[in-house]
Amino acid sequence: MWISSRLFVICLLLHHDATYSEPFETHLRGPGFVMEPPGRVEFSNSSGGWLDCSASGSPQPTIDWVHADGTAVTEIHGVRRVLRNGTLVLMPFAAAAYHQDIHNTIYRCIASNSVGRIVSRDVQVRAVVAQAYKVDVEVLSASRGCTAILRCVVPTFVKELVRVVSWVHEPAIYIYPSLQGDGKFHLLPTGELLIHNLQETDESQSFRCRSMHRLTRQVVVSSPTRLRINSHRGIISPSVVEHTAHVQVSQDEGAVLLCVAQGCPSPEYSWYTHNGAGPLPVLSGPRVRLLGPILAIEAVTGEDSGVYKCTASNVGGEASAELRLTVATPIQVEISPNVLSVHMGGTAEFRCLVTSNGSPVGMQNILWYKDGRQLPSSGRVEDTLMVSRVSRENRGMYQCVVRRPEGDTFQATAELQLGDAPPVLLYSFIEQTLQPGPAVSLKCSAAGNPTPQISWTLDGFPLPSNGRFMIGQYITVHGDVISHVNISHVMVEDGGEYACIAENRAGRVQHAARLNIYGLPYIRLIPKVTAVSGETLNLKCPVAGYPIEEIHWERGGRELPDDIRQRVQPDGSLTISPVQKNSDSGVYTCWARNKQGHSARRSGEVTVIVPPKLSPFQTNILQLNMGDRASLTCSVVKGDLPLTINWRKDGRPIDPTQHMSVKQVDQYNSILVIENLGSDHTGNYSCVVRNSAAEVENSQALLVNVPPRWIVEPADANVERNRHIMLHCQAQGVPTPSIVWKKATGSKSGEYEEVRERPFTKLLANGSLLLQHVKEDREGFYLCQANNGIGTGIGKVIQLKVNSSPYFSSTSRSVTVKKGDTALLQCAVSGDKPINIVWMRSGKNTLNPSTNYKISVKQEATPDGVSAELQIRTVDATDSGPYFCRASNLYGNDQQLVQLQRRTPI
Repeated sequence: MWISSRLFVICLLLHHDATYSEPFETHLRGPGFVMEPPGRVEFSNSSGGWLDCSASGSPQPTIDWVHADGTAVTEIHGVRRVLRNGTLVLMPFAAAAYHQDIHNTIYRCIASNSVGRIVSRDVQVRAVVAQAYKVDVEVLSASRGCTAILRCVVPTFVKELVRVVSWVHEPAIYIYPSLQGDGKFHLLPTGELLIHNLQETDESQSFRCRSMHRLTRQVVVSSPTRLRINSHRGIISPSVVEHTAHVQVSQDEGAVLLCVAQGCPSPEYSWYTHNGAGPLPVLSGPRVRLLGPILAIEAVTGEDSGVYKCTASNVGGEASAELRLTVATPIQVEISPNVLSVHMGGTAEFRCLVTSNGSPVGMQNILWYKDGRQLPSSGRVEDTLMVSRVSRENRGMYQCVVRRPEGDTFQATAELQLGDAPPVLLYSFIEQTLQPGPAVSLKCSAAGNPTPQISWTLDGFPLPSNGRFMIGQYITVHGDVISHVNISHVMVEDGGEYACIAENRAGRVQHAARLNIYGLPYIRLIPKVTAVSGETLNLKCPVAGYPIEEIHWERGGRELPDDIRQRVQPDGSLTISPVQKNSDSGVYTCWARNKQGHSARRSGEVTVIVPPKLSPFQTNILQLNMGDRASLTCSVVKGDLPLTINWRKDGRPIDPTQHMSVKQVDQYNSILVIENLGSDHTGNYSCVVRNSAAEVENSQALLVNVPPRWIVEPADANVERNRHIMLHCQAQGVPTPSIVWKKATGSKSGEYEEVRERPFTKLLANGSLLLQHVKEDREGFYLCQANNGIGTGIGKVIQLKVNSSPYFSSTSRSVTVKKGDTALLQCAVSGDKPINIVWMRSGKNTLNPSTNYKISVKQEATPDGVSAELQIRTVDATDSGPYFCRASNLYGNDQQLVQLQRRTPI
């Protein structure tokens, strides 16, 4: 027999009584990523890097790595390793050992098991060879009375990897980045240092820039630079020297837009949006802070995206620059359905659902993959993939990959399973008539899902047990099964009707044809036959020899049929329907004769057994509460002994550890008793009764109602103002409890109102409550209730405290007074008490009434925080300038600029 090279690699040669196991496993589950590697990984040659990748599935998936072209990533001693947990390690290396195809390339993680395989997003790996560099300081402007701009100049070849971490005001005063500065010094987030209100005394000061390489963490400090102040007091119109042309942030992050201009007098800044018909001024608000050259937006949303314009102006003119803010909203990708079972020949349809914040997203660049390989565009309609005429080759793992213009990718996976299909015979043998002696081969081929099993019979009985018979069986790569019977030296007694039966859990099909061997009549041994009462008995006469003229049946010396229930078929087989125990048990004889008068006869015994019959359970579903007692009675109303009675729960034998007992009343009755019902007793219970005729079962579902209990019990929580917090509340029970959150309208023991979904308030499916950008109004008592109708339910009251660092409603204000008058500088700060207020002059000199007779300070508590006042008596020219009201508490600090200006007499 020739076997194609495309066949399954295992060929089984078995004796006729051998079997093979069912290849289809219902518990298989395709791979899914638990930890997918990030889209970009950078590291220095001195540290090395690693890429983590893990997946789950059944069987447990294996992790492999491939290059962008699909070739396997191999280990290179001392350079690259793949750990047993799937992590790809790129080891530290010398500069001379840099290889672009290793250290600056694209890798992909592959997770695969017997169901299929999935591929991760592209991982762009970039190794940076550490190089020595130095930084210098450039002074852009330094006119007396104006603002100096100091820039840290980083070499181009490392600029994208180096950031300014601080400036040093010699000898040892460190200035760190901030949004507002301290009045005199302001280190911008982009690294420029602003020095306001330059005076001659500043000329003796020197400054150094401190930079850090973000991969090597190496800190490089510039040489000291001393200011050279231009005594020119003329007007210099503004010019923008630095601005962030394009800022890209993710939703809910903070965005900082920067626009630095030089000019004298120091420019005033205005900000506008250009997202509508015309420019609109940007106004301060709960999320928006205008800090001169900085526009800071907290918790950005998609609506904040667009073009902004900053304008810097003084008496000499104005300058402007445009900035673009792009907010990347997170998208979620899902394939519907994520598991699809389709019969062979059917049509499968997957839809790629792309949403952002729960709303559908418009057309995206969608790619489909099957088992890690990109599919052609055929069969796709926008976001839908259709697979027609499904075959075995189509089952496996499918991925929908969405690539955004920014380059980041998102993906989801789904599994296509092949549904059950009853066997179909693809090839079968024909009737043959031969002389004794030659070899004979009978072949059957079948397809189906699961892959069918093929068995063989001769005249309804197992094949003869001798060395001349051999069964061969193998499975093709397409899952078809091919089986054949080889008879090495055919003899007269081998003649008869051969049948191949293909069977799987979806059905069975059979084919039968005769093999005629010339010779005298011969009847093989008739094995003892067991018939089942009430069913049909078809008894074949195992006659060989050819040609045969007639076949007859006898019982007790009488030729059959002698009863209306009996019939001799044209092929000589005897049919009795329905079988009756008392009438049909006994010895039957068949005899056959040819035309020449030669005959043969053989007798066999038929035993009739009555199958078990059970009394049905009273209800299909028994519903009880936890702690109740339950009993199930199994009664056999009919059936021959011996009987075996067994109990099963969810298809498995009863586990003694589950506190259940079985009482065998007699041979026909059994009781399953559960003294104290628990949640683990919910399930499907079956009484299985078997005798030699049949196995029958009765089933009843038991549902144990369980009152709610905490999985995660709510607990008191604290959160800082403007942060997010998750209040956890998870309960389980039967039925599944519903979770409701409520908030107290007053005291803990007062009324509560239900918390509903709204912006920045998310009710999660697992019962948790997510509060975003928390403000003081969220503080209070929260009640989480879990109820499922069983018992009274459970609830827990927790207290949420909002820890508020001090904050001002506005960043600055101005006070103008005449010479000799008393100036009142006021600030109102909100936040958690106690709040400490300190007044400062020019951001560094603390004002103390005990050492300065001209001033007095006072403060008083307000419902939201503290109100403070600085009083300066007999104001003169030296008192003009910036004052800062600095507030601090346990959770942070903030300050407000109060500019004191002296009114010039007209």
